[in-house]
Amino acid sequence: MAYSSGTETSDGAATATLVGKIEDALTAHAAWEYVEEVTEGGYTTRVWKNKGTENDFGSDWYLALMRTSDTSDLMFKAAEDWDGSNAIRGCLNPGSESYVESTYRSRYGDTGYPWSDSKWNSYVNIATHTSSFSWIIHVNNKRLVVQTSISGSLQGIKYIGLFDKVEPFTSAAWNSYNFPLVLAPFDNTAYDTDGAGSSSRRPMSTDNTSDAYAINSYFATGSSIYFVNTFVGDVGTLIDHPYVGSRGYVFHTSGNTTNGNYRGVYNDLLFFKGAAPSPVGGDTISVNGDSWISLGRIGSYIVWVPND
Repeated sequence: MAYSSGTETSDGAATATLVGKIEDALTAHAAWEYVEEVTEGGYTTRVWKNKGTENDFGSDWYLALMRTSDTSDLMFKAAEDWDGSNAIRGCLNPGSESYVESTYRSRYGDTGYPWSDSKWNSYVNIATHTSSFSWIIHVNNKRLVVQTSISGSLQGIKYIGLFDKVEPFTSAAWNSYNFPLVLAPFDNTAYDTDGAGSSSRRPMSTDNTSDAYAINSYFATGSSIYFVNTFVGDVGTLIDHPYVGSRGYVFHTSGNTTNGNYRGVYNDLLFFKGAAPSPVGGDTISVNGDSWISLGRIGSYIVWVPND
């Protein structure tokens, strides 16, 4: 795993700098491999591969870091495959897709489209600023997590990659359909579909499901339904508790009679309540003897990753 953080000031190419920081972290990890840079649809797109030989899932997937300029917001996209021109089985636009094809339980099957196509989720963006911005990056063998903070305001926490599957989606009957790839823009806004996270597949569905690929990825006060277990207290009382906090569910906005809304849990993230730390993050705690570090607070919840 790789954790890095810092603050950039007086940077006339702030977003390009952030891309460089992310790529430094990816390069340092054996599970990631740079593929190529492409220019289309007004975007400069840097494509990376997460290697199936290293990610404990067994299949490659592809990350796209997209920007329109060196100071624009940075957009993240993800897909199961990339052929040099088209992303194949990308994480879908969360609010406009309901059809589920039968071969992969995806929307378009083996038909690919450019990264810039509106069929793919365009809501997972993060801001920088030429005067000053802070950043935190955490990379492991399955996923990338990035957050920035501008003038003390948290610009969300972006999760891109594989999640951990849970029953019944680990059974042989579902396994061939269940590629656990998501984009999740964690923030404090209660999006229903547009603006939300999304997946590349909906394996529990065999026919049309409204907003089939959208996932809720907000953690506002009162949304504890999206957590695996009940919180046991605030930060100050949990420093050495072996069951600190909770893992967060991958929770689809639309359910069905087959397997409902729940599908898995986010990898290497802990969430729990507390008034601290500040939105910028950086505090550390001990969880069952291991060190974890804060990415920052979203509403009433603090997000933590392993401190490497």
